[in-house]
Amino acid sequence: MASFICYLLVALSFSGNAQTWAVYNTTNSPLVNDFITRLFCKNQSDVWVSTTTGFSNFDGSNWFNNSNLGIPTYSINEIKRDYNNNFWIGTWWYGVVKKYPNNNWVTFTTSNSGLPNDLVRCITVDSFNNVWFGTGDGLAKFDGANWTIYNTSNSGLQNNDIMAIQFDSNGNLWIAPNGTSLTMFNGSNWFYYNTSNIGISLNRVREIQIDNQNNLWFCSDSSGLTKFDGSIWSNFNPSNSPIPSGTILSVSFESNGNKWIGTANGLAKYDNFNWTIYNTTNSSLPDNQVNAVAVNISDDIYIGTINGLAKLSGTAANYGSLHVSIYPSAANSAGALWQLDGAGNWYSSGTTLNNIPVGNHTVNFNSIAGWTSPSNQLINITNGNTSNASGTYVQSPQYGSVYVSISPSAANSAGALWQLDGAGNWYSSGTTLNNIPVGNHTVNFNSIAGWTSPSNQLINVTNGNTSNASGTYVQSPQYGSVYVSISPSAANSAGALWQLDGAGNWYSSGTTLNNIPVGNHTVNFNSIAGWTSPSNQLINVTNGNTSNASGTYVQISNPSSVTISNVIHNNSTFPLPRILWSGTTNQTASTIKICADASKATEITFVNNTGIPTTNIRFWIGSDTLGVNSDVSGYFVFTHYQFNGTTVSAKLTHPKYLQSSFAPFRADNIRIVDYTNSYPSIFTIPFKFLEHL
Repeated sequence: MASFICYLLVALSFSGNAQTWAVYNTTNSPLVNDFITRLFCKNQSDVWVSTTTGFSNFDGSNWFNNSNLGIPTYSINEIKRDYNNNFWIGTWWYGVVKKYPNNNWVTFTTSNSGLPNDLVRCITVDSFNNVWFGTGDGLAKFDGANWTIYNTSNSGLQNNDIMAIQFDSNGNLWIAPNGTSLTMFNGSNWFYYNTSNIGISLNRVREIQIDNQNNLWFCSDSSGLTKFDGSIWSNFNPSNSPIPSGTILSVSFESNGNKWIGTANGLAKYDNFNWTIYNTTNSSLPDNQVNAVAVNISDDIYIGTINGLAKLSGTAANYGSLHVSIYPSAANSAGALWQLDGAGNWYSSGTTLNNIPVGNHTVNFNSIAGWTSPSNQLINITNGNTSNASGTYVQSPQYGSVYVSISPSAANSAGALWQLDGAGNWYSSGTTLNNIPVGNHTVNFNSIAGWTSPSNQLINVTNGNTSNASGTYVQSPQYGSVYVSISPSAANSAGALWQLDGAGNWYSSGTTLNNIPVGNHTVNFNSIAGWTSPSNQLINVTNGNTSNASGTYVQISNPSSVTISNVIHNNSTFPLPRILWSGTTNQTASTIKICADASKATEITFVNNTGIPTTNIRFWIGSDTLGVNSDVSGYFVFTHYQFNGTTVSAKLTHPKYLQSSFAPFRADNIRIVDYTNSYPSIFTIPFKFLEHL
């Protein structure tokens, strides 16, 4: 019921216009036959009428028929004109008739030309003025001299029975074979379209037309009217539009873009917004089966039916244009569009629609996520003018999240935190903040002692997403101090010392070392005769603090001792061993005279109870022969050493001391040393050299 009311209102809305109908048939005119198959009047004022028994031409006043030209009476399927004003007439089983401008004519058939079949259903002309024919047995191209044939045997055609052909604006040839598909030929390759790849049924397409917007229109027997704009396929049928029948027989176009559609149940006009339906009940249409529609250069509508020809004049309505702007640009980027009167295509901001019927119309706006759409707007279209409308979308609040990680873990333990946009709470590593407004934000990091903070970071928060940031703190150099005490005091008096990390200087008890890098360090203690040294100690130095360590020496109950033989001590000769020093008495050695004579060489014996491996003990001779008191100018030859348990002995047989010229410079001594540990002296014996006793 609603559809009926819609049609009635549309039809009545044209009753006030200056529309006039004229009907022509074999009774009131020279029309050759009332059963009309095709019409042709492209870019001209007159109309060529194809019928089942010939053709007629009508210029609005005068008629002539094929019989006037001597052309045989044929059932006509198609009439087209080439660029030389020759007319090509396709017949039902009689081939093709070519009518020249001087009214001479010639017939091409299978018997006198390369035409593959005498059933010629459709004709079209390409941009090179080649004439193409769709026949019952393939596709033919004629360049005026040569014929080229395309069929299922030598080309990509899938069916030789051709119903309709048409070139698009890119020079591609569209072919409708007798069936449920379309074929497109670009001169090299063949392409196929059917329900599986366009989603639209194409049952027996009988006509293909191109409008002034270069859209292709396909008229099918039961699948309605299909449009292809170069990328999108759309379909009009009785289930989705007021079109009166699914069997579409013809379509033609006014200069303003209106579509006039011939169907098996009446005539339809579509102006991109409204439908107007004409039939034998509400108009002078002679029959509801409209086989052909053509629009002449004056926008007069010729309608060919199975019961005569009708001419409808004065249909041109007043039209204006509409330009719509959408704000802001972010809404356009998000997909904002507008539509006219709640139907049809959606358009982007800045689009101008032309050929809109005068009167009131409604601009509506689509919905896009995150935005509030403008309200519908009522606009008035006036004849020949452009009406303007605009709509402003308002962005809804949008939020995302921010996640921040901080490294290294030591910085987190030291109190590293982050903050958003320099205000509010501070957060630890791994925290996610939600409901952050979209846009740019700054992550900043706090200051912690002993660490260099990361630079601020700019992050972009997008709707519904989590933005990630990370910051790395760099630890500043850190130092502490080390204090070491040694006990007992007797050990300190005996020369107890400590050292850090086995290198560098030796320090006495109570010394504090500063500027020690934080971390683990080792305190080690020297060896002194008659004492057992403390074990090494591991200490941890922390930033700004003093770490303490202590070591306790233990005196050895059985002290080391030195004996010497073949010496003169206090002007007395001691050819036999004599205890010169022992660790218990802390005696200071007296000056002795020694002998380097091979038979009476001075021999030193050291009883080692120091804890130092006996094999590490060596005897060194110190002299100032070069003017430096600490010169080491002699030694006991290793092969002269004898090791026995904790006892080591050696004889002095150094030839240097036989040279009397060195006597004035000597201030010699014998040093007992641990040669593996930077040669610390265990005991020193001053002496004077004597060649022999």
